[in-house]
Amino acid sequence: MIRTGLIWSGVLILAMVGISLYGMSTIPEDASIAIHWNIHGEADGYADKGFALWMMPAMALAVSLFMAFIPLIEPRKKHLVQSGVLFRTAWVGSMMVVAVAHSVVVLTASGMDLPVLQIIMATVGLLLTLIGNLLGKSQSNFFVGIRTPWTLSSDRSWDKTHRLAGRLWVLGGLGIAVGSFLVEASQIVFLMVGAVLVMTLIPVIASYFYWRGDKSTRAEEA
Repeated sequence: MIRTGLIWSGVLILAMVGISLYGMSTIPEDASIAIHWNIHGEADGYADKGFALWMMPAMALAVSLFMAFIPLIEPRKKHLVQSGVLFRTAWVGSMMVVAVAHSVVVLTASGMDLPVLQIIMATVGLLLTLIGNLLGKSQSNFFVGIRTPWTLSSDRSWDKTHRLAGRLWVLGGLGIAVGSFLVEASQIVFLMVGAVLVMTLIPVIASYFYWRGDKSTRAEEA
């Protein structure tokens, strides 16, 4: 599980380094590179060339090392291994989002006219869709999934919550991915926030009621 994640992370980090080297040769030394966009899709944050080109590869390396460390400290290692596909998808998918964002930033600074906000949000939406498709097959653990006091103390709550969350995440992720190119740039952030709130709050609330309906937890309390 760790090895596969590290291999794919290495490939993506090398690709990001390649994009950075491309930017080194095409972007003027004194350029101010846009690294942040407001809700209207307008650049409102800038950095110098060195920081902009190497910030995200460094961030990707840090994320990869952190993800590789998680299985070593997971109390429910067996369950995390059984949820390995979900864990690897979340790991590599997060790296992919960073790689896409980095590529868009560098290519835009190199002169390409790209819909930055739309591309990044659509990528996030696709990742949420992929994760949602796997949530229902996950096992109880402390690092991946909908982790509430009720899902972590009741297998019934975990299973039912994640089946519900899986459907919501697939629909929400697809809505974000498609909607990013259908709505105005100023509405994309609201689309993302609204979808994520629904995808998160409903499963969290439901997990409590699934826990309340678990007869084994009621017996333990008695």
